Amino acid sequence: MSTNDSNASIGGVFRYHDVNSLCGYSMTISRDTIFKIETRSVLEGLCVAWEKNFRKIELECDNTLLVESLLAGGAANSKLTEL
Repeated sequence: MSTNDSNASIGGVFRYHDVNSLCGYSMTISRDTIFKIETRSVLEGLCVAWEKNFRKIELECDNTLLVESLLAGGAANSKLTEL
């Protein structure tokens, strides 16, 4: 993720367990809070995975709050679904 005055860039990479890349994605979005930007990045990555028919994935994210929200199922019970 990178930011400037009005935009943020997000992206991710899909790879096999042996580190060989499958595909990646990147996009520019409106600047927002770090939590919302990182949540958007995860959401976009999950959408790409679904479109590419990747059904068994392992997600890596260094935002503890986001990881805990996803593991607890809190995203479905909060405003995260609005992102």
